[in-house]
Amino acid sequence: MHGPTGASLPTTDAMVRVARAARGEIANALRILQGQSEPRTATIENIAKRMTQAVGALYAIELAPADAQAIHHSVGEAVRALGLANNRLREILDSGGAREEAAAAVARVLASLYPIAEAAASIPHGHESGEWEPPPIPLSTRRIVRVGEDASDRRGSERVSLETTIGMHSESYFYAGRAQDLSDGGIFVATYATLPVGTEVTVSFLLPDGRPILATGIVRWTREARETSGPGVGVAFDGLARETLEAIRGYVAGR
Repeated sequence: MHGPTGASLPTTDAMVRVARAARGEIANALRILQGQSEPRTATIENIAKRMTQAVGALYAIELAPADAQAIHHSVGEAVRALGLANNRLREILDSGGAREEAAAAVARVLASLYPIAEAAASIPHGHESGEWEPPPIPLSTRRIVRVGEDASDRRGSERVSLETTIGMHSESYFYAGRAQDLSDGGIFVATYATLPVGTEVTVSFLLPDGRPILATGIVRWTREARETSGPGVGVAFDGLARETLEAIRGYVAGR
C-alpha cells in the first residue's frame, strides 16, 4: 500500500494490527484516567474527548481495511487527536498516578502512528488556537559532529543511509525526528529534542518497504547543531525482537 506521496505504507493487515493495538492501549488509558482523575476539570474532559476521538479514528481503520483513503484519513485524525491530548496532559502532568499513565500511553501510541501518518501525507497542521503542530525536524545532512560518542558503539555494525520519519518517546514524552543512518546496532535520529546520554527511548519508523519497526534503545551520543547540520542523537538498540532484528539486517544487507 502506498500513500499519496508514493511512500510505502504497512500492508493492510499490518495497519489493522497497529490500529487495534493502539486503540486498545488508548481505550485502557482513558478508562484509568476517567476513573481516577479528581476533580474532573475542563482540561481532563478535553483530554478524554481527544482520546475518545483517537479511539474512534483507529476503530474506523478496522472497519474499512480495504479503503486506503479512509485509512490515510483515520490515522491522521488519530495523530491529531493524540497530539492535542498530549499537549493538555503536559500542562497538568503530576508525578505518578493516572495522568502519568495516560501521558505515557499517549506518547507511545503517538510515536508508533506518527511515521505512518507522515508517510500517508495525512498529518494535519492546525490553524486554530491550541491546535496541534507536529514538532519540527532538522533538515537531513551528511555532516555529522558527535559529542560523547563511544567508538565501541559503532564498531562491527555496517551502517547504511535511511531517510524516514521517526516517532520517538521516552517515558511520557513524545518526540519527532528523521532517521539518517541505520545498522542492526542502532540508529541516528535528527531531532531538536534534548535527550541526555543514557536516556532510554523507543523509536518507531517504517522501512522503505513499509514494514513498521518498533525498537527500544539508549541514547549513546548527541550531535550539536552547526551551520551545516542540525542536532540529533545516536540511539543504540537494546534487546531487539528477533523479527525486528532480521528486518533491519535484511534492509542493511540489501543496500
